[in-house]
Amino acid sequence: MISHAKEHFKNFNANLYTFEKDFTTAKIDLWIDPASIDTGDDKRDEHFKSIDFFDVKKYKEITFTSSTIGKADSNENHELFGELTMLGITKNIKLNILFGGIEKDPCGIEKLDLQLAEK
Repeated sequence: MISHAKEHFKNFNANLYTFEKDFTTAKIDLWIDPASIDTGDDKRDEHFKSIDFFDVKKYKEITFTSSTIGKADSNENHELFGELTMLGITKNIKLNILFGGIEKDPCGIEKLDLQLAEK
């Protein structure tokens, strides 16, 4: 049987640092609390938290730090390279992301729209 689940983390934080509007100059730091996984199914969530997956008793965080962001392709997708640390192991990875732009919220704070893109 094949099933698809929509998972997300409830507790995370991301910081983006840039001195220009050109997104490719940005540096991104992401922190995720793996114990905050939410799949909509409590039994599945507990399994993800177990030593079979995230081992949240031993590993309290997942982090990502960007190193390079490539120029946009014709679909506004970028390649984002960086270091992912999970389960105490750090690896260089590539993510495909869609940069949706920068807008100010009602309080005047600039917000960035980034999404993982399918490639």
